Amino acid sequence: LLRDSAAPLAAILDELERRATAGPNGARGLVAELLLAAAGELRPRGVQLARATLSAGQRAQVLQAVVERFKSDAARAGGVRWSGFEGDLAALARQASAALRTDPARVSELAAELRRAVAAAVGPRSPLRSWLLVAQFLQRRDNADLGVVAPEWRARGCLDFLALDPNLELVAAVREACQSVAATADDPVAAAALRAGVRLRLEPTAARAEVEAWRAAAGEDAEAYMAMFEWAIATRSVGDALDAAMRAVELSQDDVARRAQVVARLRTAEADAPPGQEAAWSQLRRNFEAL
Repeated sequence: LLRDSAAPLAAILDELERRATAGPNGARGLVAELLLAAAGELRPRGVQLARATLSAGQRAQVLQAVVERFKSDAARAGGVRWSGFEGDLAALARQASAALRTDPARVSELAAELRRAVAAAVGPRSPLRSWLLVAQFLQRRDNADLGVVAPEWRARGCLDFLALDPNLELVAAVREACQSVAATADDPVAAAALRAGVRLRLEPTAARAEVEAWRAAAGEDAEAYMAMFEWAIATRSVGDALDAAMRAVELSQDDVARRAQVVARLRTAEADAPPGQEAAWSQLRRNFEAL
């Protein structure tokens, strides 16, 4: 409905709110959860939902509608980036990414299994074909055939690859391919996120411009603020880390999980802090633990 209707988005949201309010108990919460899934990165666990092809402006409008119209109905239930069948594909990709560190000989086998799973169940124009690009990247295919994925899903494939937390050598190997995808992406938010994601991993202290560009393109986006948080840690800027992490927690669908993520990252920042900064990072960690 959000993607295909010719009606203005505000009118669609009005109708969804009307139906949810008139529906049975729990309907408003369900609609809020589905709207968050359509406009955000997280999906309900164990459920297969198609990715919504909304523009950056539409995503921002939908997320704002959840805040303004549904308020407490959006229970901020925890979600996952990949769910349902896509979760199965991601699990294969995670195994391959982990094997890069522990058993490199298995990477080709796991990447081939990922390709077979996609070929067996995914249509030629499905967004899930983006996992074919992930499979190529996992095999250090710096000359990856981008044509295996429709143009509108290539940036998502690159971002899914980065979300697997591959080793830096692998990110460097596919950097040029990711830059090519970002240069031709129709979605300015995805393009900015991809540029920032690559730079932040390879040259974290020099990534401020890319991270700021992502934040500007995405508006009030929790992941963009988390990228700024990572840049602040890399540059040892406690004040910037505080500001970015607070905003990321406030904007997250699951603020409890986000706060735990921030605390865990601050523990490593505290352990790696240069002489004289340990106390500042320790205090920042304790502040978030007390929230």
